[in-house]
Amino acid sequence: MRSLTLRGVAFALTIALAACGDDFSPSVENVAGSYTASTFTYRTDAGTTDLLALGAVVSIELAEDGTTTGEIFVEDGGEDGGDLDESLAGTWTLTGSTVTFAQGADTLHSRRGVHGG
Repeated sequence: MRSLTLRGVAFALTIALAACGDDFSPSVENVAGSYTASTFTYRTDAGTTDLLALGAVVSIELAEDGTTTGEIFVEDGGEDGGDLDESLAGTWTLTGSTVTFAQGADTLHSRRGVHGG
């Protein structure tokens, strides 16, 4: 696999909450929890690679106190040819239906909305 940097990785963390109806109103209490990526891809001019299908792992825990723990792991995905293994330790906030992440490592660069189901 080509080495990749997280800037080249499309990382979509959409929090889809099960068993919620149209009346769903996101709160810190009902958004906090454990999540894993359902989509994790690497895009280049040559195409898109499904990293989850290749064994990559993306998991994050959103604690009610506003902290996060978790990891992004891609075998042989590091810039030096080794594994890419980055911490998702940091913080999160909820504003309306948007979760904003702030990680110590340069891992996440965007915000994703909370979607009720």
